[in-house]
Amino acid sequence: MERRLKSRLTCPGIPLQTWDGCNDANKYLWVGIGCQRGVSKLVIQQAIESVFTDRDLDLATIAGIATVDRKANEVGLLDYCRESGLFLKTYRPERLNSVVVDRPSRLVSELVGTASVAEAAALCAAQTEILLVPKQKFRIAGNGVTVAIAQSDRNLA
Repeated sequence: MERRLKSRLTCPGIPLQTWDGCNDANKYLWVGIGCQRGVSKLVIQQAIESVFTDRDLDLATIAGIATVDRKANEVGLLDYCRESGLFLKTYRPERLNSVVVDRPSRLVSELVGTASVAEAAALCAAQTEILLVPKQKFRIAGNGVTVAIAQSDRNLA
């Protein structure tokens, strides 16, 4: 019998959610997000939709969004998750720093304490070591957003 992960997800304005796996086998992609402070929901949405369109992926397969804990109060990110009905899972910089990625960023490390946000968060959430889509950087309306996608072989949302 497979041990099921239990986690509690909390975000301001989003009710406390407890989960021990997802009943929907079609939700298996975790989207890692790195973004500048103050980025809008629309910019995040455009970046995610662009990656999914370019890679011929289905937005309906997203299990949730993952990022660094400092982004847990980011209004645009919270709005995107709330309106899309997605979980937001956050990780401490120390946890993200423990994940090996191909293209770590010294600048991101200096700013948030980890050399990878989008890729490392997606990998942590999906509980895998293989990225489906490595980080894709976007600058939309002057805002920077980075998107990475990892595929889980389990229902973790």
